Amino acid sequence: MIPEAWQFKVTESTKEQFGIVKELMGRDDVTEIICATDADREGECIFRYVYQMARYRKPVKRLWVSSLEESAIRHFQRQ
Repeated sequence: MIPEAWQFKVTESTKEQFGIVKELMGRDDVTEIICATDADREGECIFRYVYQMARYRKPVKRLWVSSLEESAIRHFQRQ
């Protein structure tokens, strides 16, 4: 009952947005991808699906902050 390989498909309602994200990930001036989704399993899972479907193999970093305030995010940017 469990497939050997999971097959995912971009739905019509998200096709345009996926295309934009894929194009941004593929730009030559983008050297790494930063996963800045919600810090829960669902957000991480969605990012991984999008990254996998985009078929890029650029390095991935994870931004994990407890506050979404701009000052907290900028603090990590300086490190």
